[in-house]
Amino acid sequence: MLTSIYLKKGNFPSFILMISINPRHVDVNVHPSKLEVKFDDEQGIYNFVRAVVKHSLAKFNLIPEVEIEPTGEIKLRPSSNLIEKPTQQKQQFSLDLLTSTFPEAIIGTRVEKDIKKIEKISKEIQSEISQTVDKTDTSTEGISFMQIHNKYIIAQIKTGIMIIDQHVAHERILYERALDSLNSNTPFTQQLLFPQTIELTPADMAIVKELKDYLEALGFDLRIFGKNTVILYGVPPEVKQGSEKTILQEIIELYKENSNVEPNLSARENLAKAFACKTAIKAGNKLTLEEIQVLIDQLFLTRNPYVCPHGRPIIIKISIEELDKRFGRT
Repeated sequence: MLTSIYLKKGNFPSFILMISINPRHVDVNVHPSKLEVKFDDEQGIYNFVRAVVKHSLAKFNLIPEVEIEPTGEIKLRPSSNLIEKPTQQKQQFSLDLLTSTFPEAIIGTRVEKDIKKIEKISKEIQSEISQTVDKTDTSTEGISFMQIHNKYIIAQIKTGIMIIDQHVAHERILYERALDSLNSNTPFTQQLLFPQTIELTPADMAIVKELKDYLEALGFDLRIFGKNTVILYGVPPEVKQGSEKTILQEIIELYKENSNVEPNLSARENLAKAFACKTAIKAGNKLTLEEIQVLIDQLFLTRNPYVCPHGRPIIIKISIEELDKRFGRT
């Protein structure tokens, strides 16, 4: 569950999880030795716990720092200036707060009745993510940016240099924007001058039918015609002209891959991930200074500017101390 939020693939944290829930919604008789239990609404529990974890980790500055070993090996380690240190205090969360900050935390009504009884989160956790970001290191005001190899953006900050991966930065922006569109159902569509016809396989057509309402909420204006044909009349503004058919097919393909990797992923979050990945700026795209500035400004307005929807880091820092060490100044 956590791997897809903040950790790279193959990394698994250890944890103890305690959930308070009405016993009527738990079946303890699914295993003869009582080693397993079954929830009434497993997807709802999964979504809620996932949102709690995201909300808790959002209090920290999660930008990793680069450390260069004497052998030349490069290691990433957690930031040395975490905004808030974890405590032993038990935290409790309300559904309303979580869904306002993380719309993907919307869950089934059966579990919702029990969760609404949980006490509201403390005032310090209710503060917006923007109030917890390390302003000295992430504020973009007065900072000059430089693009290298049409892939990474470098900027001088107070404690060293900051490097941003332009693709995953844009992916994070589009992912959160897609989730907001899916939950508010307020699409913005760019109409095509000439409708485009797309032939799909029966399996892909089944997915389009399943996701039709969600696709329309993102801004796709499409009609199902015949057995395996889709006519595209409009697309979201993020889709580049001339790539409409390809983007839709790539989104469907990535949606299928995500379903295999994360079977508990909700349809709306899966679609948001696929949409963001396929419409984001690519490595190799040259950006103007104005485009770089807009990208960075939008990144730091997101709820989580540190990692992409797939868990890859968006930003890394190299401290001035590390640079001094490599040039023999220590």
